[in-house]
Amino acid sequence: MKIHSITSLFSSPFVIAVFYYGYKTFVLDDPNTFVYFFVAILIAVSLHVFQPQIDYYWYSKHPQRLHKKEQEILSLTSSFYNTLDEEEKMRFEHRVYIFIRAKDFKWVREEQKELPLDMKLMIAANAVQLTLHKEEFLYGEYDNYFAYNHPFPTPEKQFLHSVEVNHEDRMAIFNIENLMQAQNVNNKIFNIGLYAFAEIYLKINNGITFSTIDKNIFWEEIEEISRIKKESIINHIGYKPESLYPILITIFFMYPKHFEKYQPKRYKELSNVF
Repeated sequence: MKIHSITSLFSSPFVIAVFYYGYKTFVLDDPNTFVYFFVAILIAVSLHVFQPQIDYYWYSKHPQRLHKKEQEILSLTSSFYNTLDEEEKMRFEHRVYIFIRAKDFKWVREEQKELPLDMKLMIAANAVQLTLHKEEFLYGEYDNYFAYNHPFPTPEKQFLHSVEVNHEDRMAIFNIENLMQAQNVNNKIFNIGLYAFAEIYLKINNGITFSTIDKNIFWEEIEEISRIKKESIINHIGYKPESLYPILITIFFMYPKHFEKYQPKRYKELSNVF
């Protein structure tokens, strides 16, 4: 995890001091300045090593809101964000602010490039939505997020699909076009962003237990709540998932009112978790 970076500002004087005293010590051969060189380089290296912790602590103590343009993007792409009151929006924005600075986002094209800000915001908003009411919201060491413009194969899944979480490498991959289609205020398309972070959350919190899913009626219940067909959900993911719980959690977050209406017991269970 790395956040860009209040620590860089703190470390700048010490980096300058390293060069200054290094020059005097090793070029001008002044032995009296070696201790200053040593202290400066020790502090600079320490700040670099502990940069994630320092930055996280700083931003946690000094909440940041998003710029107006970024708020507008969230308003257009996150129905959840639009339901929040002003205090909750501030909390949501602050966590999105930290998330997009704590993680690496790459756009896989002819060569890997930094993902545009609006796409980072979409990924981060889905991550934060699941954990808005939890103390830990950065998903541990899952630090790398990759985006394609199209369905993609991987060594683990050698066929075209639109979302994948690699737990060994602590990363997630998205077909960004598919994710963007799901980011509409009407929630008419299965959200692969929520799906991926639900899978990550369950992996990190593997001690959580849910009541058993009845596979015979699962898809019938999901379609009743969401009005999205099983075939559409599978198509948007790109494969039949091994576990149905990430799908269940995704639908819970996409359609909370319908979920509570049709599955009140399951709704209470998931509400207690999230």
